[in-house]
Amino acid sequence: MVFYSKKGPISSILTWLLIVGSIALPTAVHLELGTIAEDLTVTDKILLTVICSLFTLFLLSGWFHTFYILTDQVLKVRGGIFSWTIPLEEIEAITESKNPPVSTGFIT
Repeated sequence: MVFYSKKGPISSILTWLLIVGSIALPTAVHLELGTIAEDLTVTDKILLTVICSLFTLFLLSGWFHTFYILTDQVLKVRGGIFSWTIPLEEIEAITESKNPPVSTGFIT
């Protein structure tokens, strides 16, 4: 069975603000909007674009590729570019989180 991660309202807003910002920053620099790009060389602009692009891809992978696969023996967790497997016999408890930004369960 596959279970997709719930996304809380606060974490959703923060994630998408970061995604939009990491796209808008290099765009503003390349278009030379404002004074942000005054002292940057072409190499600096390219480096900024690469770093922001990697950050955007990291955030998007976490947003769209976070899920849990439950089998008879293990719980496979996929969180963006990270993944791990938890044997079911090692899970002591599963409790609902009261953390408003996240609003997901917690496994101990």
